[in-house]
Amino acid sequence: MDSSVTVLDYQGKYAEAEILSWECLWACKTSLGETHPETLRSTNNLAGALDRQGKYAEAEMLYRRCLEA
Repeated sequence: MDSSVTVLDYQGKYAEAEILSWECLWACKTSLGETHPETLRSTNNLAGALDRQGKYAEAEMLYRRCLEA
């Protein structure tokens, strides 16, 4: 699913990328746990999607979560 997020992001469909990123993150967290590398990658991808929409506070929180893990 993360590759689909990347495609949407490149197409400038940031809102759609954000929705799919949340779904990816939820799936990773529930199946792999909070600190699994795939979960952290999904968290970073979501942060990027939020960042590109100007949702800086939300993006920063997620970026920090990645760094702390």
